[in-house]
Amino acid sequence: MKRILAIVMALFMSFGLTGCFTVIEEGKTAVVISATTGEIKGSELPGGDWYHTFFRTLKEFQVRDISMNIDNKNYTTKEDVALGDFDMTLNYQINPSAVADIYKTRSKAYNATNEEGDTLLMYNRVATLANSTAYQVLRSYDNLKAADRRAAIEKAILDGTNALLKADGLEGAVSVSAVNVRNIQPNAQIVESSAAVVRSANELRVKANEVEIAKKESERMAALSANSTQSIAYMNAQANLNFSQAALQGKVQTMIVPHGMSILGVK
Repeated sequence: MKRILAIVMALFMSFGLTGCFTVIEEGKTAVVISATTGEIKGSELPGGDWYHTFFRTLKEFQVRDISMNIDNKNYTTKEDVALGDFDMTLNYQINPSAVADIYKTRSKAYNATNEEGDTLLMYNRVATLANSTAYQVLRSYDNLKAADRRAAIEKAILDGTNALLKADGLEGAVSVSAVNVRNIQPNAQIVESSAAVVRSANELRVKANEVEIAKKESERMAALSANSTQSIAYMNAQANLNFSQAALQGKVQTMIVPHGMSILGVK
């Protein structure tokens, strides 16, 4: 009996040393590919455990937190004007129990391959649906105001993409878990036009203020002119009275009588 156990352990160690066992990482799921037919056999193998690979091949798929960047987009806004730039990051996930069915029945063109050589199920399809959704969502927003509506845009893209996945028959199998809009830049010409309008309005207010100041200054000068005329007339009348009183009192021996002035009835 001990000899049999020793043989089994030796075989186990031999398989391990020769690479006949592998561990599937957490966050991934594997399917068994027949070494003879190349077809998928059996159900999915969840991550976090060891599996043998003799007489078969295990193909791993990432199923959690698959991330993609959709960058340098110029979606059209409500005014039929393209944004200057739009960048977002999207995370999606695959239901582990749906991996085998998706891999067998869905077009391989829907998948992508990462730098490590792993197949990313439905990556290209999700990117297409998210891009289409973002295009529709941005049509509801003003070019200059889109950046201030980032949270609402993110939710609309997430909900819209999941709705398209459902329409694709993938509800419960593939789902978008997060959308992060990293950058929204308005159209440069729209920004310049808006700035020109603001400058024009400011200049108009300055000119209106200058006109009001000129008007007030004109009114002030008119008032001063009227007061000046009245003051001169008053001063002339006061002088005439003083001269007349002095003459009556005999205090004036010689005086120059201004033209038009009347003293004691003599002109």
